Amino acid sequence: MSSFDLLPGEQIIVRANLRKEKWKKWRCATCSLRCISTIWLAPICVPAYALLGGSCREEEANSFELVLTNQNIYFRQKFFNCGFCCQETQSKTIPLDRIQDINIISDWLGDCCGVVDTPGEEYQVQVQTAAMGTPFPELIVVSIENPREFKRQVLEAKQRLVANSPTGQSKNTDITNVLSGANQEDLTRILGLLSRQLEEKKN
Repeated sequence: MSSFDLLPGEQIIVRANLRKEKWKKWRCATCSLRCISTIWLAPICVPAYALLGGSCREEEANSFELVLTNQNIYFRQKFFNCGFCCQETQSKTIPLDRIQDINIISDWLGDCCGVVDTPGEEYQVQVQTAAMGTPFPELIVVSIENPREFKRQVLEAKQRLVANSPTGQSKNTDITNVLSGANQEDLTRILGLLSRQLEEKKN
């Protein structure tokens, strides 16, 4: 069963699993940097974080939900904005047909703070959508199991959704009609154009 309100006909493809211990290390590192960067609050924040941070990280990790369906990505997680207070729950629903790109990222924080098993290991999933209109991703997820496999499943689900949509079917029908009415000379010319376009993209 899903805790999200799925649409009629919507089916769950996969639930992402969080690598909780790795995620908590990443979260502790980012929260600690925030506490230290606020110099005038550091004498208060650092002891408070040391006392309360562990239970807050556990609560955050246990609230993590990331679900891929045949139509959407659903995300929900609780966060303590100051590391140990100001709790809020972030929820996102991202339609698959809005997704433009998914990046898998590694960085110095993961390498230095024990977030990854080996230096250079990719651990962040960044989802970029058409609706954002900015270079910033709409969703960043850290330390899930098999991030590349999750990316593959998302892109395949999007491909199926677009192919089965009325627009996608119309485009496929148009292409089929054009090709079926073409003679050998036309087909050779079309293939030549496609080959040149592929070469230009590679270069």
